[in-house]
Amino acid sequence: MRIIRSTFGLGWQMIVSEFLQFHHLLLLLKLHMHNIMKNGSEGSIMRELC
Repeated sequence: MRIIRSTFGLGWQMIVSEFLQFHHLLLLLKLHMHNIMKNGSEGSIMRELC
């Protein structure tokens, strides 16, 4: 029983750390988009995407 619990604990830690890393990437992406909009160059990017 103890072995199962410890492996589950390790898996849970990995899931949490991966989620935190993903959340950090999302925050960086939001900041990047905000800076682009603040610079007023979002029009050119929208033209490139479309």
